[in-house]
Amino acid sequence: MDALDNIIKEFFPDRALSSRKRKLIEWAFGQEIYSQVMRQSGHETGIAWVEAMLDYLQVRCETHRGDFDNIPAEGPLVVISNHPTVIDGMLLVHTVAAVRKDVKIVANHVLPMIFPQVKDITIGIQNMAGKLGLRQFREMNAHLKKGGVLIICPAGKLAGFSMKGITEYAWNSGFIQLAQRNNAALVPVHIQSRNSAKYYLTAKVWRQLSNIMVIRESFRHRGKIVRIKVGQQIGLSSFNPNEQDQTAAAARCRLHLQKIGNNQPSDLVLTIPPVARPENRSDLLRALNQCEVLKTYRDGRVVLLYQSKGESDSPVLNELGRLREISFRETGVGTGKKRDNDRYDYDYAHIILWDPRCLEIIGAYRAAPVGDLLARSGLEGIYSYSLFKYQDAALAQLAQSIEIGRGFVQQKYQKKLRP
Repeated sequence: MDALDNIIKEFFPDRALSSRKRKLIEWAFGQEIYSQVMRQSGHETGIAWVEAMLDYLQVRCETHRGDFDNIPAEGPLVVISNHPTVIDGMLLVHTVAAVRKDVKIVANHVLPMIFPQVKDITIGIQNMAGKLGLRQFREMNAHLKKGGVLIICPAGKLAGFSMKGITEYAWNSGFIQLAQRNNAALVPVHIQSRNSAKYYLTAKVWRQLSNIMVIRESFRHRGKIVRIKVGQQIGLSSFNPNEQDQTAAAARCRLHLQKIGNNQPSDLVLTIPPVARPENRSDLLRALNQCEVLKTYRDGRVVLLYQSKGESDSPVLNELGRLREISFRETGVGTGKKRDNDRYDYDYAHIILWDPRCLEIIGAYRAAPVGDLLARSGLEGIYSYSLFKYQDAALAQLAQSIEIGRGFVQQKYQKKLRP
């Protein structure tokens, strides 16, 4: 059974089609275009197939460089988006894959029947009938539990056209439950585009036929530039975990995304400013290899001593600032900036615990002989002086002390306390 027969069986399971309707469906499907696409795709699968198809269609995505910082580099993530066009799935996978490769997208179960190349990155649901099976829900949860990315268009179907323009349908609130259950980051993405007038007219007359037009309609986007905005992470504290019906919360998220698309401020949900992207591991490793080794443990982890040489851009200080911000936010504080660095970082030594197998800084703190700081910059050179005021009588004792602080250990390396 070929792709077209599969589609007819899924969309019209209990209906005998006349030869006239069959020909209309064959035209809508676009068998010649489909064959051309299949030949072009070659042996690529998954994300590689998506990238190849966007290249083939000559579709270019425009996303502000800083927007990618809103996509967490690791950990469970739910991406929610509006659904204005037939190529949204490819656009979303392409955008998220610029940061993360552990991507799965929730889509119509017919999609992998047409394009088996995306089977491994698709969780198929019968959204035409509004159904979400237990197996699919478990698959979504399992992917998030492994720390993966789940892309969802909560409307479940393509936007319609009315006198007000492109209209997004009401959102299903299941994405909130998925994010809450897995303590996942929740990131909104807005796509600014539309299908052809012919598609919307067909959808008004015969919705099922418009869904079969996915291949033909995809080619109408050829050569387009699509603007995509990645909004700041939505805090899960925006939602009441004890509220059974999250329909109103989903509607707020939908309106919040609309405001993102219109460049309007929004206070509908709580948002979390992004942290910086992780430093390039090669650059970081090269800098750490120049550090003094204080101790090597049997498991290979090493304690390093880093001292800035006044470089304007230090991979070590950048990464320390990024990890500090993440760690301090987890305790309810943090600067709200992309990195937690200050001017004292350049004068203090940094004691770093490094995991060479994972290429990760496990934790760090900074230290400095106060006498050296006083000799170089006076009291203004001491970090604690920005927090407290020292009496003159304390200076003699301070000069003989070492100031230690700004310590952190990444949460994933912290031992869990047992009750």
